[in-house]
Amino acid sequence: MKNGVYNISIEDYHAGEGFSRSKLIHFNKSPLHFYHEAYGNAKKQKLVDIVKKANPLEFGNALHTYVLERDSFFDRYIPMIKVNRTTTAGKEAYKAFLDKADGKQIICEDALMELQAMGESIESHVEAKALISDAEYEKSLFWTDPDTGILCKVRPDIWHNNFICDLKTTASGSFRDFQKSVYTYSYHIQAGMIQEALKHVLGVEMDNFIFVAVEKEAPYAVAVYRLDPLAVGLGVTKFKNILLGIKECQETNNWPSYPSEWIGVPTWATSN
Repeated sequence: MKNGVYNISIEDYHAGEGFSRSKLIHFNKSPLHFYHEAYGNAKKQKLVDIVKKANPLEFGNALHTYVLERDSFFDRYIPMIKVNRTTTAGKEAYKAFLDKADGKQIICEDALMELQAMGESIESHVEAKALISDAEYEKSLFWTDPDTGILCKVRPDIWHNNFICDLKTTASGSFRDFQKSVYTYSYHIQAGMIQEALKHVLGVEMDNFIFVAVEKEAPYAVAVYRLDPLAVGLGVTKFKNILLGIKECQETNNWPSYPSEWIGVPTWATSN
């Protein structure tokens, strides 16, 4: 892939060359874990047969499509029908349903209802609705890092020229809980990568990175948080350090696992 902005599907984005945040952060566990994820885990991930709320990746993708690309949602997804597949009539009805699906991803009724409720909650949140409106959605940016020569990729959810909004589902949208999620799941690294992508692909300086977080349980509360520029800067630093580590491993063909260390007595082990 050459440096640029591509209008491709989420499936083509994941299958394409380059490292995304979800791949890169395995390096924080160990170079070996990254190598396995990036190079050793060659088996293509199989889509789930039916999207359910218990499938976080597929459910999140469905929510993004429902909220950001509503007009194409039913081009990609088809609601599951209720039939008794133990009966002859039910088997025939289900076969006819699969023929009608014709490659669309099946989504269970409960998951669809949850998506619709979450979408309505976002629509009713004035600030979130304004941030999502009149933007570019789900564009894919590929670029070669100039310091390491490593191809990277990002896929901003909501793009307004020089600021980005990121749609996240969360168990809790409270400030403290979501702040913890930002660093637990390396969302700041994602922000740093997008800042780098905009700069190197388009020469655009990212002014703001804003989260639109929606809770996954009723009442599906929505929260809007701006990521501090210092956090974005830390994300860039972490991202660049990971790339430098990968480059060193590539050059030495050495992908170590955990380092050898002394294990001391943790504080919790001595408490009553």
